[in-house]
Amino acid sequence: SLSLWIFAFHLGYMALGKMWISSSDLLKHATKFYKDLFGPASGNLCKLKEDMWESNEKLTDIDNFILTRPFSETEIKNALFSMKPNKAPGPDNIPIEFFQHCWEIVKSEVMLLFEWFHDNKLDVQ
Repeated sequence: SLSLWIFAFHLGYMALGKMWISSSDLLKHATKFYKDLFGPASGNLCKLKEDMWESNEKLTDIDNFILTRPFSETEIKNALFSMKPNKAPGPDNIPIEFFQHCWEIVKSEVMLLFEWFHDNKLDVQ
């Protein structure tokens, strides 16, 4: 009934089929679903031979350093401000104009996000 659904919603639970999931577990469930849906199939990872490319086709140590170094504030800001406004917001539902307009306020949090991403510490669960 509608009153039972409203009661359950106010308690912070959502019905998923016959299984009840707390709102705190809903993000974990959705993340797992999409990782399973779009992630590589088990045993389907592509392995490349080390001698596939000639030495002149491979990245140099300098190129590798440039590509794997931490993100700089300048490159993040340039990328952010090169995005066109009035486009669809991302999954967080925050439009790009917010980050552009409030850059000086939010830049430390944005930089921390990129630092966590670079250090492979960004937990999306």
